Amino acid sequence: MAVKGADTASTRRGGGLLETGCYTSVVKNERTDRTAVGVPRGRAPSPTRGRLIDAALVEFSRHGFDGASTRAIATRAGCHQPQINYHFSSKQELWEAAVEVLLDEMVAGMAEVAELADPRERFILLIHRSVEFAADRPELARIVMAEAMTSSLRLNWIVERFSRMAHAQVQEWWNDMRRSGAGADIDAALVSHLLLGATTVLCE
Repeated sequence: MAVKGADTASTRRGGGLLETGCYTSVVKNERTDRTAVGVPRGRAPSPTRGRLIDAALVEFSRHGFDGASTRAIATRAGCHQPQINYHFSSKQELWEAAVEVLLDEMVAGMAEVAELADPRERFILLIHRSVEFAADRPELARIVMAEAMTSSLRLNWIVERFSRMAHAQVQEWWNDMRRSGAGADIDAALVSHLLLGATTVLCE
């Protein structure tokens, strides 16, 4: 995405933490022996599993973990409830698999942002992609807000798997902006939280 005034001839890419492998556990799941939650290596996810995940995202985002029933998820997916037990060992594993789909999509968007070398152009694209993701995938913010109300272990799972690293990457990109003279002298942590908060409003 070209931005007026941006130095597209710059050769340094903005991969930062993405390039150092901090996101490897989200993108490739190398901390486990699975290509995705609940799917052993070498086994392609089935269409039924995909429908269950899509349905789970709707139910968990609307009703929270405790309020969402596996029966409702199965019904929405057009499946029988025992099929959930076949594809997932527990309701918790289904929740993790569903949220992981959203995290992977967000990481893919950040990887696209990291391809840009110019700090100003990169941060503008980050804002665009963040807003687009929040509008297209409001389920993640709703799930996070629901879990934050109870300070659950599931919230900790999201923080450790993605949020902590994502905030660090956004802060690194903002500091690049400040060093280049394109960004105001505002604390990077504040900018990161403002960006997250602003995009979360779209989900209300």
